Amino acid sequence: MGYYVVHPPAITTRRWDAGFDPKRPPEAWGYVHPRWNQRAVVAMADGHSETLSERELQDMQYWANTANRPDWTLRPLSSH
Repeated sequence: MGYYVVHPPAITTRRWDAGFDPKRPPEAWGYVHPRWNQRAVVAMADGHSETLSERELQDMQYWANTANRPDWTLRPLSSH
């Protein structure tokens, strides 16, 4: 029994290293490992799976429905 934790490349700030390096600790890339021909196998919420390149893995449009650009981050709500 066990589980895996995967963290997105950014939430309110950048969390992942700019490039994948297998010598770095796993949290440097959100516990995602592009080990298959420089691609990672990912499962999508709709049930399909595919492989994503390092560039695609870092694109926040894959991680958040409201992301409108690859370098998107969550912005705090304004206090009006």
